[in-house]
Amino acid sequence: MRHALQVAKVRGIPIRVHWSFGLLVILVVMVQVGSGTVAAMGAVLWLVLLFASVVFHELAHCLVARRRGIDVRDIVLLPIGGASEIPDLARTPEDELHIAVAGPLSSLVLAVILGAVSVVTGGRLWPPTLTAGGLLVDLAWVNVVLAGFNLLPALPMDGGRVLRSVLTRFRPEPRATAIAVRVGQAFGFAMVLFGVFVDLWLVLIGLFVLFGARSEGRAALVHSALGNRRVGDLPMTRPVILPAWMPVGDAVGSLGNLPGLTVVVVHQGSYLGLLTSERLATAAHDVAIGSVADRGAPLLDPTAPLFPAALDAFGRARSRSLAVGTDGRVSGMVAAGDVEAILHRTAAVPG
Repeated sequence: MRHALQVAKVRGIPIRVHWSFGLLVILVVMVQVGSGTVAAMGAVLWLVLLFASVVFHELAHCLVARRRGIDVRDIVLLPIGGASEIPDLARTPEDELHIAVAGPLSSLVLAVILGAVSVVTGGRLWPPTLTAGGLLVDLAWVNVVLAGFNLLPALPMDGGRVLRSVLTRFRPEPRATAIAVRVGQAFGFAMVLFGVFVDLWLVLIGLFVLFGARSEGRAALVHSALGNRRVGDLPMTRPVILPAWMPVGDAVGSLGNLPGLTVVVVHQGSYLGLLTSERLATAAHDVAIGSVADRGAPLLDPTAPLFPAALDAFGRARSRSLAVGTDGRVSGMVAAGDVEAILHRTAAVPG
């Protein structure tokens, strides 16, 4: 997710904080500052511990996904909670079910541990409380609430994914997703309506559910449209390949004015990155093209699926074209426009 700063890495999984999270910290401090510095610092500590529980919850999703051979990008903390970015979440209904239940289950395990420690140290678990039972007791009940809330059958929440995985056993995946999306939208609308009269925070969560359910539905349509197509199924053009040591001035002289051209840059024959004609035109003529190439542009494997691998790569790339190849050897170029053409031809995604 863009505009998110990495603050930690656990088991190789980056933990990022979205810029909007800072607004939540400022809001908490402003609310408590009238009660003194100690109260404000205590509120911030509580917020940190709360979101540590959220990270624990999201890590469970990620670790189970990895164990099942599914790629995990990162965990992003937002003011309304956390989100695990797992591009290829639903390979099979069984994968989705195991990944979805891992989060709530981990929250319940953490709640039991915190509750046991609090009892041993003299705390009281009953009646339930989120603010007045002592730090460990409150955190224990917060994790119970976190588990229960996430199990609501509303996409994109864990319960919605469980619902979809169960429905997929009896219906085609697009139909199962459509049902789960409608249920999620109904829950989201109810949260917004209820929150207007009760709590603004519930309005924000309801909006998150509404937009998340819509996004899940769109992703399902895209998946259905692209089917089992691979990167190698796309029309491929012959790439313009230049060595990394070549000065920008020489490259400009060789290529001329070719707007929209994307050049493949190689080092000792192996793929290094991409360079657009627009970037080439603005770079200093005396520097090597390897120093101004976009080294973050991926080299797509021809066997990689269009969804989600290619779509995700195009979404993050600075170029409308990407190189294709294996073991660092470039075999061709593919264009984002060809993927979009497939989507429009199948009428899966409205234009």
